[in-house]
Amino acid sequence: MTRGIVATALVVFLLAGFGGWFLSRSSATDSVGQTTTTMTVTTTEPPVAYFNSPYETLIGPAAVVATDLRLDGDEIILEFTVDELQPVGDAASVTRFFGFGLVEEVPAEELGIVYLDAWTLETAGDAIPGSVATPAARTVRFDVGENFSEDAVTGVRLESYGLLVPVDTEFTLDLDSDTATVAPGINARLLAVTEQARTIIQVELISEREFNYDNLAVAGVGPGWKSAVREAEGRPRWNLTYDFSEAPSPIPIRVYGAAWTTIESGVEIPLEGGGR
Repeated sequence: MTRGIVATALVVFLLAGFGGWFLSRSSATDSVGQTTTTMTVTTTEPPVAYFNSPYETLIGPAAVVATDLRLDGDEIILEFTVDELQPVGDAASVTRFFGFGLVEEVPAEELGIVYLDAWTLETAGDAIPGSVATPAARTVRFDVGENFSEDAVTGVRLESYGLLVPVDTEFTLDLDSDTATVAPGINARLLAVTEQARTIIQVELISEREFNYDNLAVAGVGPGWKSAVREAEGRPRWNLTYDFSEAPSPIPIRVYGAAWTTIESGVEIPLEGGGR
């Protein structure tokens, strides 16, 4: 046997012996002193912020929660709560105007400024409109007809709402231009001018919302005006008295107070808060 062959065989033997010692050493270590480390991963998510309820939906300056959904005859009735969030600490009161010259001062904290009026009930095969009777009401009704199942309801959507905003604008009216827009959705119209010892000028407000008149008033602008009284019958008409035998031309008019302005919405209202 040559020296080269002997040297090669020796190297292979040594490597084989070292590998066997290393494997046996590793096996002994694993069986006797094995240590397991467990890693815990903690995820932190910020809590969901809300004002009064985790089921609320913010609609303008208010938090709305659907509290009860039920079938009543041919109607689906949805009840809801409204928590208005606007600050009122320094807000001025609002004057409401009635017939016979009667007025009422309403403190800001007692004044509702959000009217959730137009809704849609979503079902598997149809979208049914619903409405709320007055700004103070907290019930919306949907006419669903006979043989309707409450289980067919898939959701509820608020299509639009009214927001009570201050109005104070001056404009002019005359016989050639007897109508003027005084606020979104509100027009003023000159109905009659009766010239006598004192001239009586009658102005009517026309609104897209029939209830939009109680917080508005009409008056003349400038000297010579004696009074401005809403019609006793309760219609949105004001009789203005001008202390001259002829009416000014054009006639300067002021409309002031607060009016409901329509805000488009289309927001889904969750039913998990009691509505479903």
